[in-house]
Amino acid sequence: MDSKLIWIIVVIAAAAAVYIFMREKINLRKAAGGEDKERLRKAVARALPGESGYQVAYGHFEKEAHYGRRTYVTYYSYALACDAGRIWVIPLSFDKELILPGEPILITEDILGVADVSIKKDREGRIRRVVCALYDKGGASLLDCVVEVNNTRKDSYHHVNIIQEEECARFGRLTGEIAARINRGNEELQAQVHARENSARKASVLGTFGIVFSIIFPPVGLVLSIMGLRHIQKSSRGKNALKASLILCRAALVLSIIFTFAEAAFLFMST
Repeated sequence: MDSKLIWIIVVIAAAAAVYIFMREKINLRKAAGGEDKERLRKAVARALPGESGYQVAYGHFEKEAHYGRRTYVTYYSYALACDAGRIWVIPLSFDKELILPGEPILITEDILGVADVSIKKDREGRIRRVVCALYDKGGASLLDCVVEVNNTRKDSYHHVNIIQEEECARFGRLTGEIAARINRGNEELQAQVHARENSARKASVLGTFGIVFSIIFPPVGLVLSIMGLRHIQKSSRGKNALKASLILCRAALVLSIIFTFAEAAFLFMST
């Protein structure tokens, strides 16, 4: 490679790194001002009129869906209003600087069946990140979210600059305590939930390979698509939340049937 081209690449990479670093510094400075946090609190107050005594945390979640070589990511944002025994999950949408709250969903301990909570702490033992997945007694998903201390507008899919050390710590303690109580003696349901989650992931893989084999060798594609659909039936998330996997498996099934009949017709006409 030409040395001049190498230097150009190095300069561009360095400039990009400096830009990202400076943008993050600016976003953290804005987050320290608390403007977005205050907007979030006001949005929650509009969504929960008459309620009080809760603390608001910002949560987000990214869900990936794979279509062959392409990966699509759906971004979710939540306001999480928590008191001693309740969590209101409020979906958020954004219109420039406006935070628009959706319909609140109330989660109480008596409806929970499984709580998967992972807490990351720094060297001083302070909670910095909480990954939380809550399921009802039937194993259906109620909430998937990540709550972390630093949230910045690092791209167009992240809409707030919020620093929330106290809120993150409280959410981590609350969900950690809930998980300890809910999961005690509940190993069978936990195993079922995790098995169903694995089934959802396997369905996507089987659907993808089913589409490929529907062209190469349709009978194999047919088998893979049927296996994928069976895995979807086992998933705790249900068909509505598994649209990506369902589309892949159905597409594989249809293509496999079409190509199977096409090959059969071709062989029949060739004899």
